[in-house]
Amino acid sequence: MQIIRGLSELISVAKKFFGNLRKYEFRRRASLDKGQEVLAWIKTQNLPLDTVGEFQLPPHLVHITQRGSVQALHTADGRHCVLMKTDISWQENFIGTLYCDEPLSDSDFSHRRRAECISIEGKYDGCYDFRELYVRKRHNDCLFEVHYLLG
Repeated sequence: MQIIRGLSELISVAKKFFGNLRKYEFRRRASLDKGQEVLAWIKTQNLPLDTVGEFQLPPHLVHITQRGSVQALHTADGRHCVLMKTDISWQENFIGTLYCDEPLSDSDFSHRRRAECISIEGKYDGCYDFRELYVRKRHNDCLFEVHYLLG
């Protein structure tokens, strides 16, 4: 009887894990496919230069991120970037997609912990979403799969 109960619990955990994995993979693909559309929408929100903001996505895009929102950056030099967090875990660590309307410059990159890291500098105090983003995959000079680890 204990074996059956243990197996039942194991199956339940496996279903939850694979269900979450499917949701993450769906959001990951959607963020890669819809990044340009999200960025175009963000540009209509009139975010001031050198500012970061979090925006609730419109209903037709809300499925792209885990919380239905997106972080947006309007740099001092006029670039726009969006960070779509597709999986958020403990202590706000996340996996996501970074999409910018212009290629990132060499000064936006560094190497930390033997990995390529994106840190877009600016005076937007109190927000670290666009700093220390570790590159998981570079699709081109504007589109990146990234992750962030606290500490």
